[in-house]
Amino acid sequence: MKKLFSIILTLHLLLSFVLPVHADTAAQLTFNIIPTENTDGKVVLEIDMSLLNGSSNQSISQLEFRYENTLIGSMQSLNAGSTAFLRSTPIDRSMESMAGDVEIEITYIDFDGTPRSLIKTVDASAAAPIINFKRTASAESVGLNEKIKLTYIIKNEGAVVLTGLVLTDDMEGVGQIGTIDTLYPGDMRQFEKEVTITKDVVSLPHLSYSTINSTASQYMELDALKITLYQPQITVTLKSDSETISSGENTTLTCSIVNDGTVALSDVTVTDATLGTIVENVTLEVGKAYSWSKLIRPMLTQGYMVAVSAKDPAGNTVTATSNAITITVNTASAPNVLPEEILELTATPNTKELSGVSTVNFNILVRNKDTEPLTGVTLCDQNGTVLQRLSDLPVGDQMLTVSVNVDHTGDYSFTLSATRSTKETVSITSEPVTITIADSAMVAEEVTVTPTPEIKETKKRSGIAPWLVMILIVVILLVIACIVVLVVLQLRANRVSEPDEAEEQYTPPPVKEERPRPVRENPYDIREEISRAATEYSRPVQQPSRPVPRYHNPPAPLPDDEPTVYTAPRREPRTKDNTPQ
Repeated sequence: MKKLFSIILTLHLLLSFVLPVHADTAAQLTFNIIPTENTDGKVVLEIDMSLLNGSSNQSISQLEFRYENTLIGSMQSLNAGSTAFLRSTPIDRSMESMAGDVEIEITYIDFDGTPRSLIKTVDASAAAPIINFKRTASAESVGLNEKIKLTYIIKNEGAVVLTGLVLTDDMEGVGQIGTIDTLYPGDMRQFEKEVTITKDVVSLPHLSYSTINSTASQYMELDALKITLYQPQITVTLKSDSETISSGENTTLTCSIVNDGTVALSDVTVTDATLGTIVENVTLEVGKAYSWSKLIRPMLTQGYMVAVSAKDPAGNTVTATSNAITITVNTASAPNVLPEEILELTATPNTKELSGVSTVNFNILVRNKDTEPLTGVTLCDQNGTVLQRLSDLPVGDQMLTVSVNVDHTGDYSFTLSATRSTKETVSITSEPVTITIADSAMVAEEVTVTPTPEIKETKKRSGIAPWLVMILIVVILLVIACIVVLVVLQLRANRVSEPDEAEEQYTPPPVKEERPRPVRENPYDIREEISRAATEYSRPVQQPSRPVPRYHNPPAPLPDDEPTVYTAPRREPRTKDNTPQ
Protein backbone atom coordinates (compact mmCIF):
# COMPACT_ATOMS: atom_id res chain seq x y z
CA MET A 1 0.00 0.00 0.00
CA LYS A 2 2.86 2.33 0.77
CA LYS A 3 4.42 1.55 -2.56
CA LEU A 4 1.21 2.43 -4.42
CA PHE A 5 0.95 5.76 -2.57
CA SER A 6 4.52 6.66 -3.42
CA ILE A 7 3.97 5.89 -7.10
CA ILE A 8 0.87 8.12 -7.21
CA LEU A 9 2.74 10.93 -5.48
CA THR A 10 5.61 10.68 -7.94
CA LEU A 11 3.27 10.82 -10.94
CA HIS A 12 1.52 13.83 -9.47
CA LEU A 13 4.78 15.64 -9.03
CA LEU A 14 5.85 14.82 -12.59
CA LEU A 15 2.57 16.04 -14.01
CA SER A 16 2.78 19.25 -12.00
CA PHE A 17 6.09 20.05 -13.70
CA VAL A 18 5.16 18.84 -17.21
CA LEU A 19 1.89 20.76 -17.60
CA PRO A 20 3.39 24.21 -17.01
CA VAL A 21 6.06 23.43 -19.57
CA HIS A 22 3.44 22.60 -22.18
CA ALA A 23 1.43 25.73 -21.22
CA ASP A 24 4.45 27.94 -21.84
CA THR A 25 4.82 26.58 -25.39
CA ALA A 26 1.55 28.35 -26.65
CA ALA A 27 2.08 31.63 -28.58
CA GLN A 28 1.31 34.81 -26.72
CA LEU A 29 0.01 37.48 -29.16
CA THR A 30 -0.99 41.09 -28.55
CA PHE A 31 -3.01 43.23 -31.01
CA ASN A 32 -3.68 46.95 -31.24
CA ILE A 33 -6.33 47.60 -33.90
CA ILE A 34 -7.22 51.18 -34.88
CA PRO A 35 -10.07 51.83 -37.38
CA THR A 36 -9.38 54.54 -40.00
CA GLU A 37 -11.18 55.76 -43.10
CA ASN A 38 -9.89 55.65 -46.67
CA THR A 39 -10.65 58.08 -49.50
CA ASP A 40 -13.79 56.11 -50.47
CA GLY A 41 -15.30 56.54 -47.00
CA LYS A 42 -14.76 52.87 -46.05
CA VAL A 43 -13.24 51.65 -42.77
CA VAL A 44 -9.69 50.27 -42.93
CA LEU A 45 -8.14 48.56 -39.88
CA GLU A 46 -4.53 49.36 -38.93
CA ILE A 47 -3.28 46.33 -36.99
CA ASP A 48 -0.12 46.34 -34.80
CA MET A 49 0.77 42.83 -33.52
CA SER A 50 3.52 41.39 -31.34
CA LEU A 51 4.56 37.78 -30.57
CA LEU A 52 5.88 37.93 -26.99
CA ASN A 53 7.20 34.41 -26.29
CA GLY A 54 8.97 31.52 -27.97
CA SER A 55 12.57 30.83 -28.95
CA SER A 56 14.38 32.51 -31.80
CA ASN A 57 13.79 29.60 -34.14
CA GLN A 58 10.03 29.43 -33.47
CA SER A 59 7.23 31.20 -35.38
CA ILE A 60 3.54 31.07 -36.01
CA SER A 61 2.16 30.76 -39.53
CA GLN A 62 -0.93 31.32 -41.66
CA LEU A 63 -2.05 34.33 -39.66
CA GLU A 64 -5.46 35.48 -41.07
CA PHE A 65 -7.99 38.19 -40.13
CA ARG A 66 -11.68 37.92 -41.02
CA TYR A 67 -14.64 40.25 -40.70
CA GLU A 68 -18.05 38.60 -41.06
CA ASN A 69 -16.38 35.52 -42.63
CA THR A 70 -14.61 37.71 -45.19
CA LEU A 71 -10.81 37.67 -45.35
CA ILE A 72 -9.52 41.23 -44.84
CA GLY A 73 -5.78 40.54 -44.22
CA SER A 74 -3.21 37.79 -43.77
CA MET A 75 0.48 37.13 -42.99
CA GLN A 76 2.53 34.08 -43.93
CA SER A 77 4.41 33.91 -40.61
CA LEU A 78 5.45 35.86 -37.52
CA ASN A 79 8.67 35.08 -35.68
CA ALA A 80 8.86 34.83 -31.91
CA GLY A 81 9.72 38.10 -30.16
CA SER A 82 8.99 40.24 -33.22
CA THR A 83 6.33 42.83 -34.15
CA ALA A 84 4.50 43.49 -37.42
CA PHE A 85 2.07 45.98 -38.97
CA LEU A 86 -0.82 45.07 -41.24
CA ARG A 87 -3.33 47.34 -43.04
CA SER A 88 -6.56 45.50 -43.86
CA THR A 89 -8.63 45.77 -46.97
CA PRO A 90 -11.67 48.09 -46.71
CA ILE A 91 -14.66 46.63 -44.94
CA ASP A 92 -18.21 47.44 -45.93
CA ARG A 93 -18.77 50.03 -43.19
CA SER A 94 -18.21 53.73 -42.68
CA MET A 95 -16.81 55.51 -39.68
CA GLU A 96 -20.16 57.11 -38.95
CA SER A 97 -21.82 53.66 -38.84
CA MET A 98 -19.33 52.34 -36.26
CA ALA A 99 -21.55 53.28 -33.36
CA GLY A 100 -20.79 49.88 -31.74
CA ASP A 101 -17.86 47.53 -31.55
CA VAL A 102 -16.61 45.43 -34.47
CA GLU A 103 -15.52 41.82 -33.97
CA ILE A 104 -12.52 40.49 -35.92
CA GLU A 105 -11.79 36.74 -36.06
CA ILE A 106 -8.05 35.88 -35.95
CA THR A 107 -6.76 32.40 -36.88
CA TYR A 108 -3.16 31.04 -36.98
CA ILE A 109 -1.03 27.88 -36.60
CA ASP A 110 0.73 27.75 -33.23
CA PHE A 111 4.33 26.72 -32.50
CA ASP A 112 3.40 23.04 -32.23
CA GLY A 113 1.20 23.04 -35.38
CA THR A 114 -2.08 23.40 -33.51
CA PRO A 115 -4.71 25.60 -35.31
CA ARG A 116 -5.92 28.32 -33.01
CA SER A 117 -8.47 31.14 -33.28
CA LEU A 118 -9.53 34.08 -31.21
CA ILE A 119 -11.96 37.01 -31.40
CA LYS A 120 -10.66 40.55 -31.12
CA THR A 121 -13.11 43.38 -30.46
CA VAL A 122 -12.34 46.69 -32.14
CA ASP A 123 -13.55 49.62 -30.08
CA ALA A 124 -15.12 52.34 -32.25
CA SER A 125 -13.81 54.96 -29.82
CA ALA A 126 -10.28 53.87 -30.70
CA ALA A 127 -10.70 55.14 -34.25
CA ALA A 128 -8.60 58.04 -35.43
CA PRO A 129 -10.49 61.34 -35.28
CA ILE A 130 -11.57 62.88 -38.60
CA ILE A 131 -12.05 66.65 -38.50
CA ASN A 132 -13.13 68.91 -41.34
CA PHE A 133 -11.49 72.23 -40.52
CA LYS A 134 -11.93 75.14 -42.96
CA ARG A 135 -11.38 78.89 -43.00
CA THR A 136 -12.72 81.38 -45.58
CA ALA A 137 -12.34 85.15 -46.00
CA SER A 138 -14.88 87.54 -47.54
CA ALA A 139 -12.03 89.23 -49.47
CA GLU A 140 -8.31 88.72 -49.86
CA SER A 141 -7.56 92.27 -51.00
CA VAL A 142 -9.28 95.30 -49.48
CA GLY A 143 -8.84 99.01 -49.12
CA LEU A 144 -7.43 100.86 -46.16
CA ASN A 145 -9.58 100.57 -42.98
CA GLU A 146 -12.03 98.25 -44.69
CA LYS A 147 -13.44 95.22 -42.83
CA ILE A 148 -13.32 91.60 -43.85
CA LYS A 149 -15.19 88.64 -42.37
CA LEU A 150 -13.32 85.45 -41.49
CA THR A 151 -15.44 82.29 -41.21
CA TYR A 152 -14.19 79.13 -39.45
CA ILE A 153 -15.97 75.76 -39.73
CA ILE A 154 -15.22 72.71 -37.56
CA LYS A 155 -17.05 69.44 -38.24
CA ASN A 156 -16.51 66.05 -36.60
CA GLU A 157 -16.75 63.60 -39.52
CA GLY A 158 -15.28 60.64 -37.64
CA ALA A 159 -16.62 58.22 -35.02
CA VAL A 160 -14.73 59.61 -32.03
CA VAL A 161 -16.09 62.20 -29.64
CA LEU A 162 -13.86 65.29 -29.48
CA THR A 163 -13.38 67.28 -26.31
CA GLY A 164 -11.64 70.46 -25.23
CA LEU A 165 -11.48 72.12 -28.66
CA VAL A 166 -9.76 75.53 -28.79
CA LEU A 167 -9.72 77.60 -32.01
CA THR A 168 -7.05 80.28 -32.44
CA ASP A 169 -5.85 82.48 -35.31
CA ASP A 170 -2.37 84.02 -35.19
CA MET A 171 -3.50 86.99 -37.31
CA GLU A 172 -2.78 90.28 -35.65
CA GLY A 173 -5.87 91.47 -33.82
CA VAL A 174 -7.63 88.05 -33.79
CA GLY A 175 -6.09 85.60 -31.28
CA GLN A 176 -8.40 83.06 -29.64
CA ILE A 177 -11.71 82.79 -31.47
CA GLY A 178 -13.73 80.23 -29.50
CA THR A 179 -13.83 76.96 -27.56
CA ILE A 180 -15.97 73.81 -27.74
CA ASP A 181 -16.36 71.52 -24.75
CA THR A 182 -17.65 68.45 -26.65
CA LEU A 183 -18.11 67.81 -30.36
CA TYR A 184 -19.97 64.60 -31.13
CA PRO A 185 -19.64 62.69 -34.42
CA GLY A 186 -21.56 64.50 -37.17
CA ASP A 187 -21.78 67.80 -35.25
CA MET A 188 -20.51 71.09 -36.66
CA ARG A 189 -19.64 74.50 -35.20
CA GLN A 190 -19.11 77.78 -37.06
CA PHE A 191 -17.33 80.91 -35.87
CA GLU A 192 -17.13 84.34 -37.51
CA LYS A 193 -14.71 87.18 -36.90
CA GLU A 194 -14.61 90.71 -38.38
CA VAL A 195 -11.22 92.34 -38.78
CA THR A 196 -10.35 95.89 -39.85
CA ILE A 197 -7.43 95.87 -42.29
CA THR A 198 -4.84 98.61 -41.93
CA LYS A 199 -1.91 96.73 -43.47
CA ASP A 200 -1.02 93.39 -45.04
CA VAL A 201 -1.73 90.53 -42.61
CA VAL A 202 -1.59 86.72 -42.60
CA SER A 203 -4.31 84.41 -41.28
CA LEU A 204 -2.88 81.25 -39.68
CA PRO A 205 -5.61 79.38 -37.72
CA HIS A 206 -4.94 76.26 -35.64
CA LEU A 207 -7.12 73.91 -33.60
CA SER A 208 -6.19 71.95 -30.48
CA TYR A 209 -8.39 69.09 -29.22
CA SER A 210 -8.53 65.77 -27.37
CA THR A 211 -10.51 62.57 -27.83
CA ILE A 212 -12.90 61.07 -25.32
CA ASN A 213 -10.62 58.06 -24.76
CA SER A 214 -7.40 60.03 -24.53
CA THR A 215 -6.34 63.06 -22.54
CA ALA A 216 -3.43 63.84 -24.85
CA SER A 217 -3.90 67.10 -26.74
CA GLN A 218 -3.65 67.01 -30.52
CA TYR A 219 -2.96 69.89 -32.88
CA MET A 220 -4.27 70.82 -36.32
CA GLU A 221 -3.19 73.82 -38.43
CA LEU A 222 -4.41 75.31 -41.71
CA ASP A 223 -2.40 76.89 -44.51
CA ALA A 224 -1.61 80.58 -44.22
CA LEU A 225 -3.85 83.07 -46.06
CA LYS A 226 -2.48 86.50 -46.91
CA ILE A 227 -4.86 89.46 -46.69
CA THR A 228 -3.38 92.36 -48.63
CA LEU A 229 -4.18 96.04 -48.51
CA TYR A 230 -4.72 96.76 -52.16
CA GLN A 231 -3.11 99.78 -53.71
CA PRO A 232 -4.23 100.52 -57.26
CA GLN A 233 -1.34 101.75 -59.34
CA ILE A 234 -0.85 102.32 -63.06
CA THR A 235 2.41 102.89 -64.87
CA VAL A 236 2.14 104.58 -68.29
CA THR A 237 5.08 104.87 -70.68
CA LEU A 238 4.97 106.79 -73.98
CA LYS A 239 7.67 106.71 -76.64
CA SER A 240 8.15 107.47 -80.33
CA ASP A 241 10.15 105.78 -83.06
CA SER A 242 11.81 109.09 -83.84
CA GLU A 243 11.58 112.37 -82.00
CA THR A 244 12.96 114.40 -84.91
CA ILE A 245 11.36 114.16 -88.33
CA SER A 246 11.05 116.23 -91.45
CA SER A 247 7.85 117.99 -92.35
CA GLY A 248 5.45 115.55 -93.98
CA GLU A 249 7.08 112.44 -92.52
CA ASN A 250 5.36 109.88 -90.27
CA THR A 251 6.31 108.52 -86.91
CA THR A 252 4.74 105.92 -84.57
CA LEU A 253 3.71 106.60 -81.00
CA THR A 254 3.73 103.55 -78.68
CA CYS A 255 2.09 103.58 -75.26
CA SER A 256 2.46 100.84 -72.63
CA ILE A 257 0.06 100.62 -69.63
CA VAL A 258 0.99 98.29 -66.73
CA ASN A 259 -1.17 97.43 -63.69
CA ASP A 260 1.41 97.56 -60.89
CA GLY A 261 -1.19 97.54 -58.11
CA THR A 262 -2.76 94.71 -56.16
CA VAL A 263 -6.27 94.91 -57.62
CA ALA A 264 -7.77 94.50 -61.08
CA LEU A 265 -8.87 97.61 -62.96
CA SER A 266 -11.81 98.07 -65.30
CA ASP A 267 -13.02 100.74 -67.76
CA VAL A 268 -9.48 101.71 -68.65
CA THR A 269 -9.58 104.80 -70.92
CA VAL A 270 -6.61 106.45 -72.66
CA THR A 271 -6.89 110.00 -74.04
CA ASP A 272 -4.59 112.67 -75.44
CA ALA A 273 -5.22 116.39 -75.81
CA THR A 274 -4.29 116.25 -79.51
CA LEU A 275 -5.28 112.73 -80.52
CA GLY A 276 -8.48 112.55 -78.48
CA THR A 277 -9.79 109.23 -77.06
CA ILE A 278 -7.51 106.41 -78.11
CA VAL A 279 -8.58 103.43 -75.94
CA GLU A 280 -11.69 102.85 -73.81
CA ASN A 281 -13.55 100.09 -71.90
CA VAL A 282 -10.50 97.86 -71.34
CA THR A 283 -10.03 95.54 -68.32
CA LEU A 284 -6.53 95.20 -66.87
CA GLU A 285 -5.73 92.40 -64.41
CA VAL A 286 -3.08 92.62 -61.72
CA GLY A 287 0.42 92.49 -63.22
CA LYS A 288 -0.86 92.63 -66.80
CA ALA A 289 0.11 95.19 -69.44
CA TYR A 290 -1.71 96.76 -72.38
CA SER A 291 0.01 98.43 -75.34
CA TRP A 292 -1.15 100.38 -78.37
CA SER A 293 0.55 102.09 -81.31
CA LYS A 294 -0.58 105.00 -83.48
CA LEU A 295 0.89 106.41 -86.67
CA ILE A 296 1.06 110.22 -86.66
CA ARG A 297 2.36 112.87 -89.08
CA PRO A 298 2.74 116.23 -87.33
CA MET A 299 3.45 119.26 -89.51
CA LEU A 300 5.12 121.31 -86.78
CA THR A 301 6.91 120.52 -83.54
CA GLN A 302 4.33 119.18 -81.11
CA GLY A 303 4.24 117.55 -77.68
CA TYR A 304 2.26 114.49 -76.62
CA MET A 305 1.29 113.16 -73.16
CA VAL A 306 -1.48 110.59 -72.63
CA ALA A 307 -3.78 110.38 -69.60
CA VAL A 308 -5.16 107.07 -68.26
CA SER A 309 -8.24 106.62 -66.03
CA ALA A 310 -9.69 103.38 -64.62
CA LYS A 311 -12.06 102.00 -61.95
CA ASP A 312 -11.08 99.78 -59.02
CA PRO A 313 -13.48 97.14 -57.56
CA ALA A 314 -14.82 99.69 -55.06
CA GLY A 315 -15.79 102.06 -57.89
CA ASN A 316 -13.06 104.59 -57.16
CA THR A 317 -11.34 106.31 -60.09
CA VAL A 318 -7.64 105.70 -60.56
CA THR A 319 -5.69 108.07 -62.84
CA ALA A 320 -2.19 108.26 -64.21
CA THR A 321 -0.30 110.24 -66.88
CA SER A 322 2.54 109.25 -69.13
CA ASN A 323 5.82 110.95 -69.69
CA ALA A 324 5.77 113.87 -72.14
CA ILE A 325 7.56 113.56 -75.45
CA THR A 326 8.11 116.20 -78.12
CA ILE A 327 8.20 115.43 -81.82
CA THR A 328 10.46 118.02 -83.50
CA VAL A 329 9.57 118.74 -87.12
CA ASN A 330 12.26 120.16 -89.37
CA THR A 331 10.41 122.75 -91.53
CA ALA A 332 13.52 123.97 -93.40
CA SER A 333 13.14 121.24 -95.96
CA ALA A 334 9.37 121.35 -95.98
CA PRO A 335 8.01 120.87 -99.48
CA ASN A 336 5.52 123.25 -101.03
CA VAL A 337 2.00 122.22 -100.11
CA LEU A 338 -0.78 122.62 -102.66
CA PRO A 339 -3.93 124.44 -101.45
CA GLU A 340 -6.05 121.30 -101.87
CA GLU A 341 -3.57 119.34 -99.75
CA ILE A 342 -3.42 121.72 -96.82
CA LEU A 343 -6.25 120.04 -94.88
CA GLU A 344 -7.00 116.43 -93.99
CA LEU A 345 -10.30 115.42 -92.40
CA THR A 346 -11.20 112.01 -90.97
CA ALA A 347 -14.52 111.28 -89.22
CA THR A 348 -14.93 108.21 -86.98
CA PRO A 349 -18.33 107.44 -85.35
CA ASN A 350 -18.66 105.64 -82.03
CA THR A 351 -21.15 103.27 -83.69
CA LYS A 352 -22.45 102.51 -87.16
CA GLU A 353 -25.63 100.64 -86.21
CA LEU A 354 -28.55 101.98 -84.21
CA SER A 355 -31.74 100.35 -82.98
CA GLY A 356 -33.67 103.61 -83.33
CA VAL A 357 -33.34 107.33 -83.74
CA SER A 358 -30.43 108.40 -81.56
CA THR A 359 -27.34 110.59 -81.30
CA VAL A 360 -23.98 109.45 -82.68
CA ASN A 361 -20.70 110.98 -81.51
CA PHE A 362 -18.07 111.56 -84.20
CA ASN A 363 -14.36 111.97 -83.48
CA ILE A 364 -13.06 114.24 -86.24
CA LEU A 365 -9.31 114.36 -86.75
CA VAL A 366 -8.25 117.61 -88.45
CA ARG A 367 -4.72 117.94 -89.84
CA ASN A 368 -3.28 121.32 -90.83
CA LYS A 369 -0.35 120.79 -93.21
CA ASP A 370 0.25 124.48 -93.73
CA THR A 371 3.24 126.25 -92.23
CA GLU A 372 1.02 128.70 -90.38
CA PRO A 373 -2.19 128.40 -88.37
CA LEU A 374 -5.51 128.74 -90.19
CA THR A 375 -8.24 131.13 -89.12
CA GLY A 376 -12.02 131.27 -89.48
CA VAL A 377 -12.42 127.51 -89.17
CA THR A 378 -15.97 126.22 -89.67
CA LEU A 379 -17.18 122.61 -89.45
CA CYS A 380 -20.48 121.75 -91.18
CA ASP A 381 -22.45 118.56 -91.82
CA GLN A 382 -23.57 117.28 -95.24
CA ASN A 383 -26.62 119.56 -95.13
CA GLY A 384 -24.53 122.71 -94.56
CA THR A 385 -25.52 123.08 -90.91
CA VAL A 386 -22.72 124.65 -88.88
CA LEU A 387 -21.64 122.30 -86.08
CA GLN A 388 -18.59 124.07 -84.66
CA ARG A 389 -16.52 127.21 -85.17
CA LEU A 390 -12.84 127.74 -84.26
CA SER A 391 -10.93 130.99 -84.16
CA ASP A 392 -7.78 129.29 -85.36
CA LEU A 393 -6.41 125.88 -86.27
CA PRO A 394 -2.74 125.34 -85.33
CA VAL A 395 -0.38 123.41 -87.54
CA GLY A 396 -0.53 119.68 -86.93
CA ASP A 397 -3.30 117.40 -85.69
CA GLN A 398 -6.30 118.37 -83.63
CA MET A 399 -9.23 116.21 -82.49
CA LEU A 400 -12.77 117.60 -82.59
CA THR A 401 -15.84 115.87 -81.13
CA VAL A 402 -19.35 116.54 -82.46
CA SER A 403 -22.74 114.95 -81.83
CA VAL A 404 -25.13 114.29 -84.72
CA ASN A 405 -28.79 113.34 -84.43
CA VAL A 406 -29.22 110.35 -86.77
CA ASP A 407 -32.86 109.95 -87.79
CA HIS A 408 -32.54 107.83 -90.93
CA THR A 409 -30.21 105.35 -92.56
CA GLY A 410 -27.77 107.08 -94.84
CA ASP A 411 -24.30 108.50 -95.43
CA TYR A 412 -22.98 111.22 -93.14
CA SER A 413 -20.03 113.44 -93.98
CA PHE A 414 -18.49 116.69 -92.78
CA THR A 415 -16.95 119.74 -94.46
CA LEU A 416 -14.23 121.89 -92.93
CA SER A 417 -13.40 125.33 -94.31
CA ALA A 418 -10.70 127.76 -93.16
CA THR A 419 -8.76 130.82 -94.27
CA ARG A 420 -4.99 130.95 -94.80
CA SER A 421 -2.76 133.86 -93.92
CA THR A 422 -2.88 134.80 -97.61
CA LYS A 423 -6.68 135.31 -97.31
CA GLU A 424 -7.16 132.20 -99.42
CA THR A 425 -10.05 129.98 -98.42
CA VAL A 426 -9.49 126.21 -98.29
CA SER A 427 -12.00 123.47 -97.56
CA ILE A 428 -12.18 119.68 -97.43
CA THR A 429 -14.95 117.11 -97.11
CA SER A 430 -14.52 113.83 -95.23
CA GLU A 431 -15.30 110.43 -96.62
CA PRO A 432 -19.00 109.56 -96.08
CA VAL A 433 -19.80 107.20 -93.22
CA THR A 434 -22.90 104.97 -93.46
CA ILE A 435 -25.07 104.83 -90.31
CA THR A 436 -27.73 102.10 -90.29
CA ILE A 437 -30.95 102.18 -88.27
CA ALA A 438 -32.96 99.05 -87.54
CA ASP A 439 -35.96 98.23 -89.79
CA SER A 440 -38.53 99.12 -87.12
CA ALA A 441 -37.04 102.58 -86.73
CA MET A 442 -36.95 103.07 -90.50
CA VAL A 443 -40.61 102.12 -90.89
CA ALA A 444 -41.60 104.46 -88.08
CA GLU A 445 -39.63 107.28 -89.67
CA GLU A 446 -41.16 106.71 -93.11
CA VAL A 447 -44.66 106.82 -91.67
CA THR A 448 -43.89 109.99 -89.73
CA VAL A 449 -42.57 111.92 -92.74
CA THR A 450 -45.45 111.60 -95.25
CA PRO A 451 -45.29 113.48 -98.57
CA THR A 452 -48.09 115.89 -99.52
CA PRO A 453 -49.61 113.82 -102.43
CA GLU A 454 -50.31 110.95 -100.07
CA ILE A 455 -52.20 113.29 -97.74
CA LYS A 456 -54.48 114.38 -100.64
CA GLU A 457 -55.18 110.81 -101.59
CA THR A 458 -56.19 110.12 -98.01
CA LYS A 459 -58.75 112.94 -98.17
CA LYS A 460 -60.34 111.45 -101.32
CA ARG A 461 -60.73 108.12 -99.67
CA SER A 462 -62.46 109.75 -96.71
CA GLY A 463 -65.46 110.71 -99.06
CA ILE A 464 -66.14 107.04 -99.86
CA ALA A 465 -66.45 106.11 -96.23
CA PRO A 466 -70.28 106.82 -95.95
CA TRP A 467 -70.98 104.44 -98.86
CA LEU A 468 -68.98 101.79 -97.18
CA VAL A 469 -70.98 102.36 -93.97
CA MET A 470 -74.29 102.05 -95.83
CA ILE A 471 -73.23 98.82 -97.52
CA LEU A 472 -72.14 97.48 -94.18
CA ILE A 473 -75.53 98.36 -92.61
CA VAL A 474 -77.45 96.58 -95.44
CA VAL A 475 -75.35 93.48 -95.03
CA ILE A 476 -75.97 93.48 -91.29
CA LEU A 477 -79.75 93.82 -91.79
CA LEU A 478 -79.77 90.93 -94.28
CA VAL A 479 -77.90 88.75 -91.81
CA ILE A 480 -80.39 89.63 -89.05
CA ALA A 481 -83.35 88.80 -91.35
CA CYS A 482 -81.86 85.42 -92.22
CA ILE A 483 -81.39 84.66 -88.55
CA VAL A 484 -85.03 85.57 -87.76
CA VAL A 485 -86.33 83.33 -90.58
CA LEU A 486 -84.23 80.41 -89.38
CA VAL A 487 -85.52 80.87 -85.82
CA VAL A 488 -89.18 80.94 -86.98
CA LEU A 489 -88.74 77.78 -89.06
CA GLN A 490 -87.06 76.04 -86.18
CA LEU A 491 -89.89 76.94 -83.78
CA ARG A 492 -92.50 75.71 -86.24
CA ALA A 493 -90.68 72.40 -86.70
CA ASN A 494 -90.48 72.00 -82.92
CA ARG A 495 -94.21 72.73 -82.56
CA VAL A 496 -95.18 70.09 -85.15
CA SER A 497 -92.93 67.53 -83.55
CA GLU A 498 -94.58 68.03 -80.10
CA PRO A 499 -97.29 65.45 -79.20
CA ASP A 500 -100.97 66.68 -79.40
CA GLU A 501 -102.67 66.56 -76.06
CA ALA A 502 -106.05 66.06 -77.80
CA GLU A 503 -104.72 62.93 -79.52
CA GLU A 504 -103.36 61.49 -76.30
CA GLN A 505 -106.65 62.16 -74.42
CA TYR A 506 -109.00 61.17 -77.28
CA THR A 507 -112.16 59.31 -76.31
CA PRO A 508 -114.54 58.00 -78.93
CA PRO A 509 -117.86 59.84 -79.17
CA PRO A 510 -120.93 58.20 -77.65
CA VAL A 511 -122.96 55.97 -79.90
CA LYS A 512 -126.15 57.66 -80.96
CA GLU A 513 -129.18 55.64 -80.03
CA GLU A 514 -131.52 55.03 -82.92
CA ARG A 515 -134.94 56.31 -82.35
CA PRO A 516 -137.67 53.72 -82.65
CA ARG A 517 -139.42 54.05 -85.85
CA PRO A 518 -143.22 54.17 -85.65
CA VAL A 519 -144.99 51.22 -87.05
CA ARG A 520 -146.98 52.21 -89.99
CA GLU A 521 -150.39 50.94 -90.40
CA ASN A 522 -149.73 50.21 -94.01
CA PRO A 523 -146.31 48.68 -94.40
CA TYR A 524 -146.33 49.38 -98.09
CA ASP A 525 -146.97 53.10 -97.62
CA ILE A 526 -143.43 54.57 -97.66
CA ARG A 527 -144.27 58.19 -98.32
CA GLU A 528 -143.86 59.14 -94.73
CA GLU A 529 -140.55 57.37 -94.66
CA ILE A 530 -139.33 59.19 -97.76
CA SER A 531 -140.42 62.54 -96.32
CA ARG A 532 -138.64 61.89 -93.06
CA ALA A 533 -135.45 60.77 -94.80
CA ALA A 534 -135.45 63.79 -97.08
CA THR A 535 -135.87 66.09 -94.11
CA GLU A 536 -133.19 64.32 -92.09
CA TYR A 537 -130.51 64.14 -94.78
CA SER A 538 -131.00 67.61 -96.11
CA ARG A 539 -129.22 69.05 -93.03
CA PRO A 540 -125.40 69.05 -92.80
CA VAL A 541 -124.00 66.00 -91.13
CA GLN A 542 -122.15 66.78 -87.92
CA GLN A 543 -118.90 64.88 -88.16
CA PRO A 544 -117.24 63.88 -84.87
CA SER A 545 -113.99 65.67 -84.02
CA ARG A 546 -111.00 63.51 -84.69
CA PRO A 547 -107.42 64.00 -83.55
CA VAL A 548 -105.02 65.59 -86.00
CA PRO A 549 -102.70 62.93 -87.33
CA ARG A 550 -98.98 63.44 -86.59
CA TYR A 551 -97.31 64.02 -89.92
CA HIS A 552 -93.76 65.16 -90.47
CA ASN A 553 -95.09 67.37 -93.21
CA PRO A 554 -98.74 68.42 -92.63
CA PRO A 555 -100.96 68.50 -95.74
CA ALA A 556 -101.63 71.84 -97.33
CA PRO A 557 -105.03 73.38 -96.39
CA LEU A 558 -107.79 73.65 -98.99
CA PRO A 559 -108.56 77.01 -100.52
CA ASP A 560 -111.14 79.04 -98.69
CA ASP A 561 -113.38 79.56 -101.79
CA GLU A 562 -113.88 75.82 -102.49
CA PRO A 563 -117.44 74.78 -101.39
CA THR A 564 -118.00 72.05 -98.90
CA VAL A 565 -119.88 69.07 -100.30
CA TYR A 566 -121.89 66.93 -97.95
CA THR A 567 -122.59 63.48 -99.27
CA ALA A 568 -125.53 61.58 -97.87
CA PRO A 569 -124.98 57.98 -96.92
CA ARG A 570 -126.14 55.44 -99.42
CA ARG A 571 -129.50 53.91 -98.55
CA GLU A 572 -129.68 50.19 -98.81
CA PRO A 573 -132.51 48.74 -100.93
CA ARG A 574 -135.40 47.33 -99.00
CA THR A 575 -138.21 44.88 -99.68
CA LYS A 576 -141.86 45.56 -99.41
CA ASP A 577 -142.00 44.68 -95.78
CA ASN A 578 -139.24 47.32 -95.18
CA THR A 579 -136.50 44.79 -94.49
CA PRO A 580 -133.07 45.06 -96.06
CA GLN A 581 -132.41 42.79 -98.97
